[in-house]
Amino acid sequence: MTTNELIIALKEADPSGKLDVTLGKEPIHFVECMPAYYDGCLQRLVHSKNKEPYYDIVGAIYTDKGNHVNIHGLSIQDAIYENEDLPVSFLISESRDGYYKEKVENWRKHSHDVEYETHRYMEKLKEKEKSDVKV
Repeated sequence: MTTNELIIALKEADPSGKLDVTLGKEPIHFVECMPAYYDGCLQRLVHSKNKEPYYDIVGAIYTDKGNHVNIHGLSIQDAIYENEDLPVSFLISESRDGYYKEKVENWRKHSHDVEYETHRYMEKLKEKEKSDVKV
């Protein structure tokens, strides 16, 4: 899909331009232009207009030529791992409230545990380096 095709599809899906755009259910964090070769080859699907509106993929291409637009998502989970104190609001029905609050609290705990273990590991490395220094 080209950027023009994406813009057309977005306008068809949401003429108001006011809906959230996601990758699955994950929010978009940022968009950037990248060389096709960066971090492995770009993948393209070949579509056939003759097969629309059904499964219309008739081939695939790997390429390292040109550029592409890369859309990066960032989940709430990943955002919490970056900032375990991130405020999270719950605008959902009561029947789902507990499930998502528990998930968020588990992510916060895991983030804290990883931070603590990383800090302990780094302190041990510093102590080892000090003991390995020959005077």
